[in-house]
Amino acid sequence: MSCLFPLFFILLIFSGCSKKVSVQHSFSKLAEQTKARTDELISMQTGTHRDMGTTLINTRLEQQQLTSDEAIGLALRNNPGLRADFENLGIANADLVQAGLYTNPTVNSVFRFPTRDQGPGTGQTNIETIASFRLSDLWQVPLSKNVSADILEIVSLRILDNILSLIANTKISYARCLTAQKKLAIYKLLIEEYVNLKDEIYYRQLYGYSNDLDKYYVDIQLEVIKASYISAQAEVYNAFFELKKLIGIESASESLYLSQELEPIAMVPQIEVLEESARNDHPKLLISRVKIKQYGDTISLEKAKTLRQVDLGLGYKQDFDAPFRGWGPYLNISLPFFDTNHAQRTRAEFLLNQAKYDSQQAELEVLNEVRTYYTLVGSLMNNISHYNEIISSNKKAIEYTYNYARTMQINMLTALESSIRKSESELKLAELHYDLNKYHAMLERAVGKKLNMLVDYGKNVLKQ
Repeated sequence: MSCLFPLFFILLIFSGCSKKVSVQHSFSKLAEQTKARTDELISMQTGTHRDMGTTLINTRLEQQQLTSDEAIGLALRNNPGLRADFENLGIANADLVQAGLYTNPTVNSVFRFPTRDQGPGTGQTNIETIASFRLSDLWQVPLSKNVSADILEIVSLRILDNILSLIANTKISYARCLTAQKKLAIYKLLIEEYVNLKDEIYYRQLYGYSNDLDKYYVDIQLEVIKASYISAQAEVYNAFFELKKLIGIESASESLYLSQELEPIAMVPQIEVLEESARNDHPKLLISRVKIKQYGDTISLEKAKTLRQVDLGLGYKQDFDAPFRGWGPYLNISLPFFDTNHAQRTRAEFLLNQAKYDSQQAELEVLNEVRTYYTLVGSLMNNISHYNEIISSNKKAIEYTYNYARTMQINMLTALESSIRKSESELKLAELHYDLNKYHAMLERAVGKKLNMLVDYGKNVLKQ
């Protein structure tokens, strides 16, 4: 039996060493990509997201109001959907490790024992043993590992894409909360102003200066504003519910105190800078390029599978009743007579061509988004500039009308209507500021990078 030891030695040489699955390298790379594009940090820290979010918010409430950047940090650490995406990184790494493993060696043994002696040569006892390994793994496993590495890169880029979406959605939701609060305050002021206008019209009717139609119109306007106030209250609640969902807070009663002003946006880079950054940084475009590489690697793998299975090893046979024993080579080949793997190669070629067209389409879509949001941001910045002038003129009109109303040179209705027009302009300005912040966040999302991190951010700009 000592003759079997060389067989076990051969098996030891060709046996694959098990490898543990680790996501540290992949996650570090993802964290670097996130930092380079957003200047934000991500962590694989585990724990109860509810406790993490509540603790951080309570800490912030003891110090100051929650800023937009802090809300984004909370979302990146706390959002359950993003935490679930991180697990996909571990799944893809496990698939990569599995793809790099060689097939376990095999040992096949046959023992033949005599049942009865019926003459010379019929009662012999013998043993046959074959030890083999999958020779075709030597050219198939590296190629299979390349395909799995491409898939891991795609998974990582999709997570990065989701991170950028989460940041943009958090910014928009934060701006929505502030805008909802501001509009609620303006509607409350408008109610007071319309009540004053109503009182003035009712008072003037006593002296014949207004009629019932004036009263009906002001009553209608007042009720419309009251209805809008109720809608604005609901919008505040819904906006905060949405923000809490993004930052991973389950409690509907948990209070959030935000900064009272939206961050000013005074400039954006030129369109050429944005388009170049989108081509280089947008995860959607990077994914489409990696897919082209993936299907190219898949074609190479399918070509290598033409000889789908080649086993090489050693065979040993010993006859215990006769003076015979010996070693010999063992070879098992699956010859490609019928299945040449041509269909799989062709399929991969179609997928490669499809990926190339998809990449072109993805670039067109991304650049269209960049140009659309760039135009909207520029338009809103100009509109805000005009409404600032309108409100400045409203303030002058209010001062003028109230000064002359006191001396009875202008009727009080004109002064009250001037105040209403100013509030209505402020309402429109609040909506414009929200739209500007929303489309600015969407522009960053389309570019795939925080705009103030672009090289030419301070040079080529569109100023308000």
